[in-house]
Amino acid sequence: MNIVITWQPEIAEAGHYFLTIVQHDDAGDLPGIMAKAFELEDLDPAQPYDLCSVVAVEGPLTVVH
Repeated sequence: MNIVITWQPEIAEAGHYFLTIVQHDDAGDLPGIMAKAFELEDLDPAQPYDLCSVVAVEGPLTVVH
């Protein structure tokens, strides 16, 4: 399933948030989801972050910019 995350890693400027979409089978596995988010964004997973939202979406996902 698609997991949509809004979050602010330490590297982001104040007020700037990341929107990251990961594929993961368990919406309750937050450590696994965040590990994939850090990997997709090519960031050091040891850095702190603030988590805003995690939304699990089953089925097709359309991102409108």
